[in-house]
Amino acid sequence: MKTRHLLIAAMLGMTAVPAWAGDIEPGQWKSTSTIQGDNIPPGMPRESTDTECISAEEARDLEAAVRKNFTNEGCEVVQSSRDGDTISYQFSCQGQGGAMEARGSTTIQDSRHMTSTMTTSYAGDDTELAMATEDEWVGETCEE
Repeated sequence: MKTRHLLIAAMLGMTAVPAWAGDIEPGQWKSTSTIQGDNIPPGMPRESTDTECISAEEARDLEAAVRKNFTNEGCEVVQSSRDGDTISYQFSCQGQGGAMEARGSTTIQDSRHMTSTMTTSYAGDDTELAMATEDEWVGETCEE
């Protein structure tokens, strides 16, 4: 169960960072994520808010930012593609307690607003969690 908690935490971090959306404004972004599912680990918040500084390079290079975001978390990107304003992705992460598979998409609503959805499942378990994330641009200057 502890490994599942760590994998979900990694998943939250990955979607809370709107680095993979091309055609967005660089600067400070606020992300609000909501998790739904029957087996959310104890202590894992159903809703979380995070801020992240997005560089100009991350804001304009969609594919590189997606892969970097997931691989930095120790995951393997199985697939990523872009169709218009939507990027779809699938990745897998291996932990001590087993593997997690996830699939999702991020849609650019405009240069200062994005929405994402992600569904995760675990090897040897029928638990499935769904996450929705709303990303909003806060401003040009990043708070450190």
